[in-house]
Amino acid sequence: MTEMANGLGQDSGSLNVQNVPSTPSIAQEAPQPAMDERVFKQSEVNDIVRRAKNDAVETFKRRQVEQPEYAQQKYSDVNSYANQTSQSTSSEDHYRKIAAEEAKRHFESVRQDAVRQSQDEMAKRTVQNFFSKTSKGREKYQDFDQVTGDVDLGRFPNVVQLLGDILENSDDVFYELGKDRIKLANLEHLATISPNDAIIQARRLAQSIKDNQNASNAKQARAPLDQIKPTNYGTEDSPLSVSDYRKKYRF
Repeated sequence: MTEMANGLGQDSGSLNVQNVPSTPSIAQEAPQPAMDERVFKQSEVNDIVRRAKNDAVETFKRRQVEQPEYAQQKYSDVNSYANQTSQSTSSEDHYRKIAAEEAKRHFESVRQDAVRQSQDEMAKRTVQNFFSKTSKGREKYQDFDQVTGDVDLGRFPNVVQLLGDILENSDDVFYELGKDRIKLANLEHLATISPNDAIIQARRLAQSIKDNQNASNAKQARAPLDQIKPTNYGTEDSPLSVSDYRKKYRF
């Protein structure tokens, strides 16, 4: 084999075709069709098949009588082959079923991984939104960190999601919930048993805080005028004092 490879490598530039036997022509070797082939009728074919079946039955009966051991061995081999073929088909069906189940499990695993990854990304985005919104409270409330800093957020995941994804004035709501932990716990519990009702309640709380802030700002804008102190200066019925008289007439 090595010599053949070397020889091919050395002579690859020029191929010697003198010793290659010529390929005979296909047209020359093609057998000539018979011109006198007989065409059988359907009735003749049926008769031949029927006689072949009868001959096979008669042969089986005769061998059972004359050579029972040979007949038993021969036809038992045929039955055994049929059983093996049936078992092989059954095994193939079994393997196909196993392969289908394995493919189904693999697809379900991939789907669950995708769902889990999507949920993780959504959770990270919610947490980022929560801290981004609530951090504004430090600019509004001097004691914001003291009021909200010790809240165990891990026990209130639904509240975190409400403040991060649903509400706008999350800093004000979080400050209010930090002051009233019972209200915080009730909102978390409500979100567990009825998420839609928790959203409604959170929005009501946020709107209530907005309304109170607007009312407070409006009250500060309309500060009342100083009350005028009563005096009897300038009245005609009361007598003027010396100082009042001098102020009035300037001398």
